[in-house]
Amino acid sequence: MLLREGRHLRDRMVGLERNRRCVCLESGKNLPYDVLSIDVGSVVPPLAGDNAGLMAVKPIANLAVLRKAVEERLATTATCDVAIAGSGVTAFEVAANLVALGARLGGKIAVSIYGRKPLAGLPPGARDILIKNLSQRGVAIQCGMDVMGADGHCLLLKDGTRRSYDIAVNATGLIPPPLVSTLGLPLDDHGALVTDEFLRCEDGVFAAGDCIAFDGKALPPVGVHAVRQSAVLLDNIQASLGGGSLRAFRPRRRYGSIINLGDGTAIALWGGLWMHGRMALMLKDFIDLRFVDR
Repeated sequence: MLLREGRHLRDRMVGLERNRRCVCLESGKNLPYDVLSIDVGSVVPPLAGDNAGLMAVKPIANLAVLRKAVEERLATTATCDVAIAGSGVTAFEVAANLVALGARLGGKIAVSIYGRKPLAGLPPGARDILIKNLSQRGVAIQCGMDVMGADGHCLLLKDGTRRSYDIAVNATGLIPPPLVSTLGLPLDDHGALVTDEFLRCEDGVFAAGDCIAFDGKALPPVGVHAVRQSAVLLDNIQASLGGGSLRAFRPRRRYGSIINLGDGTAIALWGGLWMHGRMALMLKDFIDLRFVDR
C-alpha cells in the first residue's frame, strides 16, 4: 500500500487513547488512526523562577522574537545586556551572532554566557578557537557553575549570586516535550519514547527525531538523525499498512556540523576533525540552502 494523499489539520495533540487507536486533539476532537507516527521534537527545560525576559532557543521561531526584542531595545538605548544560560554549541553560536547583530545595528550588545563546562564534546582545538573568537569580540564567558533559575531579570547561579540582564536566552539543553510522558508508551530515564531499531514504540505506533531513545539509547539531538529517519519512517508506515517487512534505521557513527560565528567565518566539524574559516561558512550555506530548496 502506498501513501498518496494527505491532509493537514491545524491542531495539537494532547493525548492518546491507545485502546481505541485515537489521538486526542486540543480542539476536543479525536483523530482515529491505523498507524501513528509521533515526531514532536524537543523543548528547552524551563528554569526555576519567573523567567522574566527569558527566551528559549526552541522553537526556532523564538530566535526571530529574540532578534526583534534586541532591535527594539537598541532603537531606544545604546546598549543591550544579554545573558545566555547554557554552555554548549547553541549558546556560543547565539552569542556570536548577537555580537554580529549589534555591530550591524550600530549598537552595543553586551553578551555573557553562563554554564558549567564550555563546549563539552568539541575537539580541543575547535573549542579553543571558538572561545578565543568570542572572547576577542567582547563576549564574557562565565562558565564553571550551573544556572539554577531566572527571577526578576536576574540569572540565579548555583553559588547564590545573581547576574542581571535586559534579555536572557535559555540554551541549557533539550528534553522531550512533556506530552510524551502522558501517552502511556515506554520511556527511558530522561522521558524519551523508547523505540526499537525500526523506530517502533509498539504495534502500529512509530516515533522519530529528538523525542525518542532509539533502540533504548538517546542519539545526539542533531538534525541529520531526524532527516535520515524520515525515509525509514515512511517505508515502515507503508509496510505496516500493506503487510510488508520493516526496515531498520542505522544511525551514522559520524556526522558533520557547522557553527556560524557571525563574522563571516564558521567552524566545520566531522568526528574529531574540524576546520575554521570562510570556506566553512560557504559550505554551510551551500548545504543548508540546497536542503531547503529540495
